[in-house]
Amino acid sequence: MNLEKVTVQQCIDKYEKQKKITILRDGKVKGFVNISAIERQEEIPTQTANPSGDK
Repeated sequence: MNLEKVTVQQCIDKYEKQKKITILRDGKVKGFVNISAIERQEEIPTQTANPSGDK
């Protein structure tokens, strides 16, 4: 699948039919991840205002 041409409908279909969520960065699709992989994690890493990683 060409990630530069993914439509919103394709993202919805991936979620509903394959239980995958869409990963976005800077408004662009970067990939898809199985929901079960996300549910196993306690915290999903995200970009923060503090790049040093301190909480």
